[in-house]
Amino acid sequence: NPVQTPVQSAVSTQNPVQTPVQSAASVQKPVQPPVQEKQVSADKTAELTPQQADYIVSNIGTAILDKAFSEKPFKTVYIPDSIRIIGNEAFKNCTNLKKIHLPESLTSIGQSAFQRCINLQEIQLPDSLTSIGQSAFQDCSSLREIYLPGSLAFLGARAFNRCSHLQYAYLPESLTSIGNSAFMRCTGLRKIYLPESLKEIGRSAFYNVNATVYYPASCVCKDWVGKNYGGDLVWKFY
Repeated sequence: NPVQTPVQSAVSTQNPVQTPVQSAASVQKPVQPPVQEKQVSADKTAELTPQQADYIVSNIGTAILDKAFSEKPFKTVYIPDSIRIIGNEAFKNCTNLKKIHLPESLTSIGQSAFQRCINLQEIQLPDSLTSIGQSAFQDCSSLREIYLPGSLAFLGARAFNRCSHLQYAYLPESLTSIGNSAFMRCTGLRKIYLPESLKEIGRSAFYNVNATVYYPASCVCKDWVGKNYGGDLVWKFY
């Protein structure tokens, strides 16, 4: 692999998907916070070691360039601790990729970085991560659950669009914004946990989703509570 000068690519925002007419969502009685279930989910993914990986990314500085490994046949990939940025489309269309190790140094995942990695079954996001770009995991149809780290502030538009086998989404206390169509057509999604820090949910964020949304009782008066965002949502506070 040629050594290139890493260039940090900005995460851009495209035109939002138009929101279909929303019907009123139901808000039910409070439930107990799902802390135990969230913790089990977070600890479930086993770490991928360098010895287990098909490919180890060379020490190329602090960034993986745009499209650097797009369409490569890797099944397992190990990214070293020096990497802070994964560029746009860096692993797009790596259809054989099943598992990848992300370093604790990582702060940003670019747009479409893992789009159409259709066999990606699990990924553990590091606590250092602050931004997930638009369409970053779009069409990762084998991904079953995602536990977003406590450092994350921004979730881009269509970040998990059409992740049809995604069942659970745990959103951290640091998150302030969910982009347009972020979980659009995640038809398998059943449980969504929203934090108190959340300030806005983008248009069509849960389009074609039939799920239960858990949110803190302190957020009951926030304007994002109780809407459907293009899906069929039941809201429960705790």
